Order: sequence, then structure tokens, then C-alpha cells
Amino acid sequence: MEPSKHEQQLNYALKKNKPRLLFPILNTVFAVAISAFLTVVAIKQKQPVWVYFVILFFLVIYPLSSWYNGYFSKKDARKRIYNVQEEAQQMLEYSKHLIRRTKYQLTEESHLDFLANYADSASNQKVTFNEKTKEFEPLSIVKNKKLALLTIGLSFAGVGIDPATKEVKGIMGMVPCSIWIKKKLTPPIAKPGSVSVDFKDYAVDDEVIFQYRQKEDIYYDPKSGWLCFGTRKTTQIDEAVKIADDAILVIRNQDLVSIWVKASENIAFR
Repeated sequence: MEPSKHEQQLNYALKKNKPRLLFPILNTVFAVAISAFLTVVAIKQKQPVWVYFVILFFLVIYPLSSWYNGYFSKKDARKRIYNVQEEAQQMLEYSKHLIRRTKYQLTEESHLDFLANYADSASNQKVTFNEKTKEFEPLSIVKNKKLALLTIGLSFAGVGIDPATKEVKGIMGMVPCSIWIKKKLTPPIAKPGSVSVDFKDYAVDDEVIFQYRQKEDIYYDPKSGWLCFGTRKTTQIDEAVKIADDAILVIRNQDLVSIWVKASENIAFR
């Protein structure tokens, strides 16, 4: 059976980025030999000190660049290729759980209305990110089928909403790390509370998924561990609601503009 176009592209990328030891080793030997020869010549001709620094610079830089370009960078590239391939397979498997859900494409003109309800405390639910499955927990698309899912960005992650109570229950879904954009993030100052949703004329009797702001990026700060789905910058009219520990929704004129959730620090996302 002839391999598919995707498999051909994958094999070509892996072949192109195959780490090779021969050339780095040969270049290292060459650099040592040349440096030794130049050093002997410099000593015989009583060259100034700066000449020896130039020789030392060549001895260090030339082998290092050869090892990086011929081995380490390609090894890192293959690792990224395998990570992307693994995440693509995970997304394919995850999407099977969403096939039966009724899908709605939201726009800024036809979005759901989100209403902030401030309180003395937020939910005691602890949101975590599973680095292996790339899913947020404890809410699960499998175990919480009755919850409506609203996603932001190019992922299957967002907020889980109870159609009966019209209340956001937490962060839910799956998001591949390979699409994250590294950015220094400062989460908005949020007040504890809950968020209710007006579904308007959308039918939510069956399992549904709302896809919103699909062109928005997903940002990640490795130092703090914060993730931001959507708009990073807030305005004076925004309402930031802490719905759970390390989980914040930002609402602007009853429109959900961003989701903030804290994952772990220094997650490998490339």
C-alpha cells in the first residue's frame, strides 16, 4: 500500500532532520589539526597574543557550530516533529467524542451572553492540565457529556456550561501544546464569583459545542505557567471573574473575550 501524502511529508521531514555524527566528528578533528598547525606557526613566527585568541576562537566556534547544525538542532527538530505527530493523533482521537455533538459557529455578532455574578468566594474546584493527554481536569468530555462546551482558539478547550442551570462549571477540553505561543503573561486582577450564560435562541437540549473566536491565539508563559485563550489585554470595562482556583474568565459587554487558566511551569510545548 502506497503511503499517504501526510506520511510522505512526515518521512521526508524525519529524513531531512536525521542527526548525523560523521561530519561533526570530522569537523572537530579538522579544527583541532588546523588550530595545532596555526599555533606552531604562530609560535615560530612570534606572533602577538591576539593571534592565539583568534586560533582559540576558531577551535571552539567551528566544532560547536558543526555539532549544533549537524546533530543537536536536528535531534531537537525530530523531537518536535514526533510531538506534533503525537498531538495530531490525540486530537483525532479526541474529536471522535465530539462527532455527535451539535456544533454552532459563533461570531462577535451572534455570541452567547456571559453574566458575572460576584460572590465572597469562588468554586473550590482545582483545575489542572494533564500534560500527557493535553486535557483539563477534573471536567471530562467523556464523563460530562451533558455539559455544553464553548471553545476559544484552534483547540477543543474552553468552558463547560450546564444547560440546566446555565452556569459555567469550569474549564474543559483538550488543547495541543504545539500551538501555544510563548509570551510573558500577567493575569488580570479578578474577583471571585460565578458566571451564568444566556444561550439565546440556540438549542442546548442535546450535547452541543460552541466554537468561538477560532482565529484567536493561545499564549503560554513558561515561568508562571499561565495560559491565555483569546485577548491578552484587558480594558477598564472588562469584568474578570475568578470561577475557580487559577481559572479566570474575562467578560466585556457580556461577551467572553478570554479564558485564563494556570497550568504547570516550563511545559515542553515545542
